[in-house]
Amino acid sequence: KTWMPDNLPLVSPSKKYVVNHSSQHNLINAIRTCLKFGINHFETARFYGTSEMQFAHAFQHLFQTGEVNREDIILQTKVPVKENRKEFDKMWDATWKHIGPVFKYIDLFAFHCISNKEGIKQVLSEEDDMSMAAVLQYQAEGKIKHIGFSTHGTANGIMELVNSEKFDYINIHAHYFGDYHAEGSQNTLHGPHGNKQIVKRALQLDMGVFNISPFDKGGRVYAPSKTQARLIGPDVSPISFACWTAWKHQGIHTISIGLARPSDLDEPIMAAKLYGEGK
Repeated sequence: KTWMPDNLPLVSPSKKYVVNHSSQHNLINAIRTCLKFGINHFETARFYGTSEMQFAHAFQHLFQTGEVNREDIILQTKVPVKENRKEFDKMWDATWKHIGPVFKYIDLFAFHCISNKEGIKQVLSEEDDMSMAAVLQYQAEGKIKHIGFSTHGTANGIMELVNSEKFDYINIHAHYFGDYHAEGSQNTLHGPHGNKQIVKRALQLDMGVFNISPFDKGGRVYAPSKTQARLIGPDVSPISFACWTAWKHQGIHTISIGLARPSDLDEPIMAAKLYGEGK
């Protein structure tokens, strides 16, 4: 419904207002359409406005009606790394307030937007009073299944995180039409096109790879230029092309689809059909 944070006194929208808004009904219908096509990975984050609240409310309804079981979906959420555990736990508590009662556990937990040297230092710290120690505790308690990170950083910084082998998966920009951030940046250890090299390294380490924003930051293919459309040709849409190249040529298994309505799935589904046919 809104990008306004859900935990700011006086200015945050009320839960009653949000879950009774037409956007909530649209969300539930979008989820139903995803499930119909076998899409079962749902991603949110602490700083995505009221998203965690709305996902929790939507799935609470779907679980109660028996339309889907908890074990049949993959839930991912993301919380920023902080300078100490006390500050991190404030963020975690705000997330768990929504997620815990409904989902019971988080399948994929990511440290959100680890994109500079300070963030890398904080997330890799093994000190007891830092964020990673807290997350490892929550994992031991069964609240988290797998730990990853999302990033908009430079190639060398991302490679450092991947090579630490502390993470199960990565959310990364790696697109055919150039990346929002580091696709074109030089990776001094692995040559140019840094993010594509990072994807290869992550797959070598058996990490999960989640492609961030292939339709927007990967060249705005939802509103392609005439040159883009001409190069791709008439047989496949630019959105379908973005999906297909991520799966076929990079080996990325999961891409994000920022759908605003159920019909936004039409072109990704067409791409999945082409990929399934071995094209």
